[in-house]
Amino acid sequence: MFSIYMLTTAIAVLLGQILVALVGPQSPHLFLVATATVLLAFTPNFAGLRWPTLPPVPAEPAPAPGAKTDRRLGPLALFRLAPVTVVAIFQAGITNMNIFVLTPLYGTQIGLSAAATVWLVTTISIAGMLAQTPVGWLSDRFDRRLMLLAQGLVSVTACAAIAWVGTLSVPLLFVLFFLYGATALTIYPVAMAFGASQLHSRHMVAASGTLLLLYSIGNVATPGVAAGLMAHLGPPAMFLLLGGGAALVTLAACYNLLRRPVTAPVMQSAEERV
Repeated sequence: MFSIYMLTTAIAVLLGQILVALVGPQSPHLFLVATATVLLAFTPNFAGLRWPTLPPVPAEPAPAPGAKTDRRLGPLALFRLAPVTVVAIFQAGITNMNIFVLTPLYGTQIGLSAAATVWLVTTISIAGMLAQTPVGWLSDRFDRRLMLLAQGLVSVTACAAIAWVGTLSVPLLFVLFFLYGATALTIYPVAMAFGASQLHSRHMVAASGTLLLLYSIGNVATPGVAAGLMAHLGPPAMFLLLGGGAALVTLAACYNLLRRPVTAPVMQSAEERV
């Protein structure tokens, strides 16, 4: 289900890139289409359509008098519970912002035309879109920690290859970008699914807020760092940052696989003692 959500997002990004390529970045129609799309999203509300009925969740027994209520799981508690999820969500924030914002700059600096640069970004979107459902299917059948380990390793390899040999051939560059998009853009849903599997349902809303905060920090804090690296070390330096984020996911997945599992109730009691 999460892969379908991510697939919808990828399709929207892909259509946006194609629209820019078709009408040009200077066209005023781009903003008109964006406005119409936002208004179209409200159509189900105006039409009075209802959300589908979800399966009932068994009611939990009321807490005993004097018992301590659940407390929010902060970043430290979430890291102890699912280290790879916390690291992967932060990495997703780094990737999703930098790859779409700085790839046009990267393409310009290595001498690609405007059209080729747009299609480079489009290639990443297509890769993420095509990979979402297969990766989601696999993550429901295999250990998600192993999935994240494999995704991290492939992403690191793709980043290293783009930085070292990507500029030697334009077709090779597109192939490497496709490989990177298919792996790096599918880390987020797998990490979220693994984190959800480690938490009780009553913790999910608070945990999602904390994870989205980490995602936003990755979005906001890193583009300036990547741009600075590109200014001092050249265009391929963008992939030092992206590859570093993927390497952290790989290390966190290894740590999550090797350590003894920690459950949410244990983490809750630990927080209460603190």
